[in-house]
Amino acid sequence: MKKILTILGVSCIFCCQQVMAAEKYGCVNLTNIMNQYSYAKSVHAKIQSQESDIDKFVQNAQSKMKNAKSQEEAKQIEDSAKKELTTKIENLKKYSDTEMAKIQTNINNAVKQVGKAEGYSLILTDSSVLYGATDISTKVINQLNK
Repeated sequence: MKKILTILGVSCIFCCQQVMAAEKYGCVNLTNIMNQYSYAKSVHAKIQSQESDIDKFVQNAQSKMKNAKSQEEAKQIEDSAKKELTTKIENLKKYSDTEMAKIQTNINNAVKQVGKAEGYSLILTDSSVLYGATDISTKVINQLNK
């Protein structure tokens, strides 16, 4: 009986080692992916452009208020500018939120595609991994930029 248990125990250890050896673990650097993903770069550039337009709008409104002929006119300019500024900021936030969600979905899909194609059983972010995973960020970036 002891021999059977010993043989069974040894075979379980041997099988577990082979199964664990067959597992592939990957990691991705999300910062690098965001910096090298062409769609994310174009979204970032558009957001910066819209922010710049908002800054110019505020400066223009301030200039108009300084040059107003009366307090009433300055107040009207201020009220109008506040409404328009609120709308511009809300539109920028909606755009930013929508595009960031798309980018995140695209990255997740690319990670899954690369993981399946390369036979990875687990992929984490590089900040979660101290040792033992292959960085597949470049492959994910290539998948995204196709």
